[in-house]
Amino acid sequence: MTSRPAWRWHLLPIGVGVLAAALWVWFVGGEAIAATLQRVDPLVAIWLVVSTAGWFGLRFIRSQFLLRYAGIRVPIRPALATYLAALPGTATPAYLGESIRSIFLRRRFGAPVPTTLFVLLVERMHDVAALALLAALVPGPTHPAVGWGFLAAVLLGGLALRRALSTTGMARIARSILSSAPVLLPAFLLSLLAWGGAGLTYWLAGRALALPVGVATGLDVFAGSTLLGALTLLPAGFGATGSAAILELDALLPAADAVALVTLVRLGTTGVAMLVGAFFLVRELRGEPAAAVGGAGGGRG
Repeated sequence: MTSRPAWRWHLLPIGVGVLAAALWVWFVGGEAIAATLQRVDPLVAIWLVVSTAGWFGLRFIRSQFLLRYAGIRVPIRPALATYLAALPGTATPAYLGESIRSIFLRRRFGAPVPTTLFVLLVERMHDVAALALLAALVPGPTHPAVGWGFLAAVLLGGLALRRALSTTGMARIARSILSSAPVLLPAFLLSLLAWGGAGLTYWLAGRALALPVGVATGLDVFAGSTLLGALTLLPAGFGATGSAAILELDALLPAADAVALVTLVRLGTTGVAMLVGAFFLVRELRGEPAAAVGGAGGGRG
């Protein structure tokens, strides 16, 4: 069982997320949030949650795909539980707390932490690349140069990472995941589908609040605000990401409507992730370590 001090460290992401949510409530105002929820079309709100579930589902499939190319094979159901248990880690700056997934994979399946951390880093690079391409190509408030700049940074980072690992025991895995088209293309396509679905949350939230937000505008605002918000290293997307989105919507909507829209999006995405993740995190911490799964420590042949 996990020791009590470890519990404190593992639950830290939830504490950070709760603090971030509290700050957002203070910034927006509890009455304004309540008024926003009263305006919501319940049927569209359900589709907002479904879109969020689809977004995380695609990211989980991508994670499993990359892990298998890194030589780590784990059963789907416990792997999904482990993935969901790490979602509260998204409440930490730059999603660093989601690296707790590597600890869970080691504890349950004997997967090597360096390999799973490398896969997590590659996932982040795919995330940024997909968001950058959306910001660059989809017309909207975000200047295309923002997207192209982030995309160039990811490409250079990938080359630097492969070179840095070329003389280590991770060289073969890095070469396979960072340079092989049969790995890069499906992983990037899954990333585009996932983040494209996530970007639809602004359009869905607009429908739920009867606000004139188009699909393209929603995609662009989501991509641009997420990228710019990530630069601040603030947690949970409630702070800089939400503020950036409000600024980008300034020319399209009255300030009160922009705040209501962003608040509903954050509740339907980050809020849902925190609630679901907290449930599975408690289950994960209360469970016993499982036996190591065959192939968890080796590479793909």
